[in-house]
Amino acid sequence: MSDCDFGDTLFDLAAPPDDWSEFRAAGFTGSVSGIVHRLGKAPCCGVSTGCLDVEASGVIGFSTLFNPFPRKPQLLTPFLGLSVGGRTTVLATRQMVDGGEFQSCTEPVADPAYWRVTRPRIEGVGVAKEIHYWGHFPVADLEYETELPVAVGLRAWAPFVVEDARPRV
Repeated sequence: MSDCDFGDTLFDLAAPPDDWSEFRAAGFTGSVSGIVHRLGKAPCCGVSTGCLDVEASGVIGFSTLFNPFPRKPQLLTPFLGLSVGGRTTVLATRQMVDGGEFQSCTEPVADPAYWRVTRPRIEGVGVAKEIHYWGHFPVADLEYETELPVAVGLRAWAPFVVEDARPRV
């Protein structure tokens, strides 16, 4: 993966949680700065990767191609899973896999009832024990701890570059 001395993860999982710090990350020659979130204190909204937010709980949040106001509620839908040796794990929190009614992040002037989202339960699957989440716009890096005998990391980013929307000839 990289020549970093913290192992085969996208970033140093020993970085202190929920506070600005410097740590090593794959693909960077020096230290980087940021906040690493974990499940115990995840932020309300994730990092947008091209208006497709990847949340710290392992689900898709806001999703839009445009900037309508108010935005539509977050999807709060798991989007990754894997199966190894007949055991299937959804890479999201237990709460998200159990389903139910959730309060989406909200716009300050919108009716809170508009932001309620109901999701069905996903039966017969395991969940992530921990999700280490580092959002650094326009990238979201997630490292998942599961019961499965594999390591799982996700680096998601948007290839959109600000002011690079002009047509190519």
